Amino acid sequence: MNTPVNYKLAKLLEKKGFDEHCKLCVEEGDEMPLPFNCGDTIHRNSLHPYYSAPTIAEVVMWIYDKYGIWIYAERYSTLFRCYAEEIGDERFGKWEGHKYESPTEAYLAAIEYTLNKLI
Repeated sequence: MNTPVNYKLAKLLEKKGFDEHCKLCVEEGDEMPLPFNCGDTIHRNSLHPYYSAPTIAEVVMWIYDKYGIWIYAERYSTLFRCYAEEIGDERFGKWEGHKYESPTEAYLAAIEYTLNKLI
């Protein structure tokens, strides 16, 4: 998914150690992440007060690579349900989220849950 995360998730990602190169950044009050306009520089979280605003796909892969937790969404009738499961760890099992109207909403909810409760 090429949708960037919002300010709330961007700030939470920074707290959890996300400091990857991103094409977008966001600061408090921004409705939507904006392209980082500083010559050819690619934004990282080291340039405060801006936070890196990665896409949902970039966050899903970062969480998987760093923590071994796979986040995904599935269609459930006309809605979508999100999941987070730790690959290879039977003790963890699978977290199942509520039903959402779009895959984007489902992924954002799963990312927020994972960052707040599982990492």
